[in-house]
Amino acid sequence: APALGDAFARARSGGRELYGFANHELTSTYVGTSTGLRLRHDQPNGTLELNAKSPDRTRSAWAGRATRDFKDVDPAAMDAELAQRLRWAERRIELPAGRYETLLPPTAVADLLIYQLWSSTARDAVE
Repeated sequence: APALGDAFARARSGGRELYGFANHELTSTYVGTSTGLRLRHDQPNGTLELNAKSPDRTRSAWAGRATRDFKDVDPAAMDAELAQRLRWAERRIELPAGRYETLLPPTAVADLLIYQLWSSTARDAVE
């Protein structure tokens, strides 16, 4: 938690507004049979998601990390990544409507694929 507080302080001193949330859950699965077999599995799951905004709120950037226990999440690195993305967004170019090549960071692609998985059903595939 102190590292997260430091990241928020660093963002504030760098002229960025930082928002976000952390989520952690533990799912326990139990299996038992009439023959006496008993098994238990605990699955920890967590995420840290941060959104940085420019002071005038014309630019924003998102970063997220999945984790089992938050020991492998580095809020300072996430803040540095968000600061870089906000700097990239400083240059604005007006473009006419049309198709353009868009480069997405790996985490954005992963989120789109997760949404695709959640949205796909056997019925939709058949129909």
